[in-house]
Amino acid sequence: MFTHSRLVGMAVGLLLALACTSGVAYAADTPDYADPTVTQGVIEELEAADDPRQAFSQLAPAAQQAVIDFLTVASISSEQESVGQPNSMQSQLCDTHSRKRIAYNLLGNKLWTYQSDTAWCWDGTQITIDPSFDPSGQVHWLFWEFVEHRRTRESGGQGDWVHSDYAQGHFRFCLGADNCVKHNYPWIRKYQYADGGKDWDHD
Repeated sequence: MFTHSRLVGMAVGLLLALACTSGVAYAADTPDYADPTVTQGVIEELEAADDPRQAFSQLAPAAQQAVIDFLTVASISSEQESVGQPNSMQSQLCDTHSRKRIAYNLLGNKLWTYQSDTAWCWDGTQITIDPSFDPSGQVHWLFWEFVEHRRTRESGGQGDWVHSDYAQGHFRFCLGADNCVKHNYPWIRKYQYADGGKDWDHD
């Protein structure tokens, strides 16, 4: 016959066993969002959904935060598009000046790209045709949007020594129609010269 103290001991042991078993099951069933491949898999499932933002709203809080962290801008770098050697057109030379600002997450994935292209021709003393200035914005991951060019302007052109242009874009990260939680405003200013030289600066 069991004594009272022995019954209490057995009950405590049973509770501990159940707690341990429950803990092991919980750990096994909980995704490891520290593993970027797990979060990337969640994002791929969101992309495949009919309404990715609605699907995001139904995720567990830990999964939502992992998605946000994965898609957060960690750095923005610069890049010059390779356009080769200037092309000769009769007595003038022509080239394209192309620059980019690229946003990356912590893992080095591109999130968005802001690009500014300008084609111009020169003869060594002046720009021979009005340059063609073309800024653009692209997004590479879910929930990022290119909204607009907030500002664009140009100065100089045909007959001048230098042409300059400026563009500023607006990117936003939106988890819902009225829930845009991150905004970026990259800008690029470029200079094209009548001797074929080029220069630029940026945010």
